[in-house]
Amino acid sequence: ADKNIYIKDGQTYIALTDSYGGIPNLEYSNSWTDGSNESLVYAVEKQTDGTFKLAVKNTNIYSGVTTVNWQVYSLNAQGALDWSKSTWTQSISNVETQFKQDLNLDGFVGVDSSTMLAVGKDVLGATLVKDADGALFIRNGNDLTAITDSYGGAPKLEYSNSWTGGSNKSEAM
Repeated sequence: ADKNIYIKDGQTYIALTDSYGGIPNLEYSNSWTDGSNESLVYAVEKQTDGTFKLAVKNTNIYSGVTTVNWQVYSLNAQGALDWSKSTWTQSISNVETQFKQDLNLDGFVGVDSSTMLAVGKDVLGATLVKDADGALFIRNGNDLTAITDSYGGAPKLEYSNSWTGGSNKSEAM
């Protein structure tokens, strides 16, 4: 069976390839005793310059805990994926407007500033807030600025781990 991914652009179908001419394997699923993972192509949108953005949703379940992450790929007008322009993010909200749709199904396209949660105890001037997916933003008056890595994704800066005899935690303040 043909497992290629195609973009329908009007009446034209464009095969997804990578910049080396190969066929990227973006959809897969695996399962094991304690969990599973699944990667699904979720959305594509043509940009004003004729290129495309492609969103891939990654769902991981381990010991009953589900985490969702996203990959956002840049494709040229011929459907070739440029691996160097891939973005990983835990929150898709800040790029939903590029897709013109509500990808995380929170009822809002883009970042909904009314649902932001304050982080830390700072209440003067610019403050730190986070969305429901845990992505961090700087709120300065009515303006929100996403905290991103060099690729444009929302890095996972807050986490905690524990094991026999120890633990660690990273928390935004």
